[in-house]
Amino acid sequence: MVVKVENLTKSYGDVRALQGISFGVKEKEIFGLLGPNGAGKTTLIEILCGLRSFDEGSVNILDIDMAEHPSKAKSLMGFCPQETLIYDMLNVRENLVFAASLHSLGKKKFKERITFVSEFLGLKDVMKKKVRELSGGMKRRVSLAASIIHDPPLIILDEPTVGFDPNARREFWGLVRRLHQEGKTILISTH
Repeated sequence: MVVKVENLTKSYGDVRALQGISFGVKEKEIFGLLGPNGAGKTTLIEILCGLRSFDEGSVNILDIDMAEHPSKAKSLMGFCPQETLIYDMLNVRENLVFAASLHSLGKKKFKERITFVSEFLGLKDVMKKKVRELSGGMKRRVSLAASIIHDPPLIILDEPTVGFDPNARREFWGLVRRLHQEGKTILISTH
């Protein structure tokens, strides 16, 4: 199992956001978390990514206990939240350089990965453009590139197509399928 969640519980005061959640995500699987707004999907994803604590239960990422070794577990995943991960005042390449620095990629590995993500996600022609000049769909591609720059085996996408028109949504799902074909395990939340 790439992701293993057992008996996960999370409360905010008197409000129980998650109660007894258990599931597993197999290697190279696309796994969907489905539910209406307010169902706890984002809380669950934030817990999986080590961004929020939980009250009870356990979370394991590739057999690493998130509670005991959060940094090690986080290094094995790429997280693309609902909001973009990128800075509007920087150009696309500068955003990717920053994202790579967070994962301590060496020069050679960075060069390989930036070439890959720019070609794979269709960013070659916009690498020198400021993010603020890009369309919403292109910003989402840059955000995805930043989340996978370190070549993680697990990619977590929280509501990745919110606000997309039908064409942009179809195009984004095509990118997700291509990542899956590259051998990635993908966990997606959506309503």
